[in-house]
Amino acid sequence: MKKENTYIELSDKVEGNEGTRTSFEQTVLEKQEDKKSGYTPGFFSIIFHNRSFALCWIGETLSSMGNWFTLIAFIDTVQQMYPGNLILVSLILITKMAPSALLIAVIGSIADKVDKRQGSIICNLLAAITTFSMAFIKSKELLPVLYFLLFVQNALYAIYDPLRRSLFPLIVSKDELRYATTIDTLSWSVMAAVGASIGGYFASYFGTTLCFYVDGATYIVAAISFFYIKMKPKSETILEYEDKSGAQDEVYQTKHVCCTDLIEAYYFLKKYPHFLAYALLKSTGSLSWNAADIIYTRLSFDEDYHTFGDSDATLGIVYGMIGLGCLFGPFMFPSLIKQSETTLLYGSIVSFLFYFTGYIILMTTKNIILFLIAIFVRSAGSNIIWINSSLLLQFGVPNRILGRILAFEMSLFTLLCGSIQLFTGYCYDVLNLSTQLICFISSVISLVLFIFWVIYYKYRVKEIERKPETKIKVVGDVLL
Repeated sequence: MKKENTYIELSDKVEGNEGTRTSFEQTVLEKQEDKKSGYTPGFFSIIFHNRSFALCWIGETLSSMGNWFTLIAFIDTVQQMYPGNLILVSLILITKMAPSALLIAVIGSIADKVDKRQGSIICNLLAAITTFSMAFIKSKELLPVLYFLLFVQNALYAIYDPLRRSLFPLIVSKDELRYATTIDTLSWSVMAAVGASIGGYFASYFGTTLCFYVDGATYIVAAISFFYIKMKPKSETILEYEDKSGAQDEVYQTKHVCCTDLIEAYYFLKKYPHFLAYALLKSTGSLSWNAADIIYTRLSFDEDYHTFGDSDATLGIVYGMIGLGCLFGPFMFPSLIKQSETTLLYGSIVSFLFYFTGYIILMTTKNIILFLIAIFVRSAGSNIIWINSSLLLQFGVPNRILGRILAFEMSLFTLLCGSIQLFTGYCYDVLNLSTQLICFISSVISLVLFIFWVIYYKYRVKEIERKPETKIKVVGDVLL
């Protein structure tokens, strides 16, 4: 049987009422319409102007807050069944992280194959049913079922997250994408700081059962929000910076019968390794910043830091400062204003110096004010990397394969997060290392990673300068 070769050319054609338009023509028309209406994309104006993004943002923000309710209620339920059992608490964190790593082979493919809006709706509705079910688990004998439900809930989120993030290029314009991604990340940061605090008080006053119901309700609200989202005419990518690698217009050849979803993503990253590098930015950042979460918890129980209250009050202030750092960090660097491949990468690299500085402060002082400043600096750096790495992928990777690349990025990141946090706990409890020594090791890791990425940055800049500028085109149903 003869195997036919499939020729593919990446393109960016948009089908509208006036026929087929190129991405550039579509962008010009969008800007002309925005100019007539007096609309200028911004952090607040996009929420009021772009109804679809506003619905997506509202649904995700409420759902994110509800997740903290479930986490606190889950921990409280386990502690009521087995008081003081920290192994079961650690198992909760592992159960939350495991789905992204275990399901990497399917979640990216699902994100690229199914309708992103409908897929998001289904994931939220199934998550609501799963969360409501947790409220009925009251006995020790059913504790394994409770953990299974937590696994299912986070497996659904592992599928939903790349679906939602790869939906952004389909509901916002080029000029809006930078603000949409930033708002999305900042909202998560605020919910991380505020949601846990509200969830703790809610569980204390109303009980854990109602916490599960609240989280389930937020999933239903999110599903309703996605139902009313309207996507733009189909577009493969909305590249903001000039991609000189050829990934957006090169014609290349493959045997379609040999392509599977994972192989397709593998060969794409192999052919365009700069996208692999950008997919690894969060993961390399986690090698440095995730130890800090365990360090903060440990120091919150140190009486030297109880200036503003006991350990619970100190931990609440710590989470609040993490939220503030994540909120204001992206505004501290010009890459958010001047979007280009090099400025986004440069901003991410500088963030490693934020980590280094934060750890040095933690290592050398026991002053509560300096402690909070160190938290702010570290959190600011982590969110700069988070936003910039997301934009580098969303701007450059064709939408047909974007879900798989985002799933790969988050799976590796989640796996390293859990590993680093467990190892940090091991250093404290088994190796009996001091906080100062752990901070020193983390600062060295941050510095080494900074040097590594500086070397890569110089290499990438030279590579961009060598490549001729290319036009954005996409043709065909498959990439490789």
